[in-house]
Amino acid sequence: MKKNILIIALLIIPVFANSQDTISLKDRNINKSTSKHNNRISISIGKSIAGEEVINNFNNSIDRMGYGINFNALYSYQFSKFLGFEVKGYHNTNKFRGKSYNIILGSTISSQLSNNNVKYNSYGFLAGPKLSVQLLDGFSIDGCILLGYANWIKPATTFTIISGTSNLKWIKMDKISSNSIVYNFGLGFSYAFFESWDLFTKCDFITGWFRFNENILTMNDGSIMYLQKGSQKYGEFNISVGLGFKL
Repeated sequence: MKKNILIIALLIIPVFANSQDTISLKDRNINKSTSKHNNRISISIGKSIAGEEVINNFNNSIDRMGYGINFNALYSYQFSKFLGFEVKGYHNTNKFRGKSYNIILGSTISSQLSNNNVKYNSYGFLAGPKLSVQLLDGFSIDGCILLGYANWIKPATTFTIISGTSNLKWIKMDKISSNSIVYNFGLGFSYAFFESWDLFTKCDFITGWFRFNENILTMNDGSIMYLQKGSQKYGEFNISVGLGFKL
């Protein structure tokens, strides 16, 4: 009897040891698989909404910015489970609402004006820390605070006189642009549907102070008018959805 028990024990011990080695190897493979996905590239597209300070500029007889489209290209590196670093390039196009200009210029020449449809353009490049917290299996919440540099362009615009006492037919406003340091505060959710792929949605707020030169207005009779613009704080909420790939 003792001899049989000894034989069974000798057979079980190697099997148990081999199973422990297999589990350990699987753990190492899992860790290795996790660690190799530190890099992530992604793209997203969505809607751009003017921040409150841009809307309030209308009350100060300055222009307004309407809704638009936002495009982002991102790269991130994960230092640990929670902390990472993100680099972002973005492009926004937003509708130019020239109602305030129509009022200002119209009162100057005692006429009513309308403007052609043009869009603001802004480009930026930012970088900064990123935090990630896993909520459920495959789901996580991400936040970032980025700092960078951006260019803001207000396009050339033509204002047409539609009624009034003026002999003018149109007024053209030259394109102006400005550069500034900008800040980006972002919060989003992501879902990993494959080992290397994930879907995400994100809301970013980008803001900065932009100093513009004076607006040059040229009338169809050759006369020129100058309109001081000065510094303005611009901000945008960008709500986007995108696809990410882990390298």
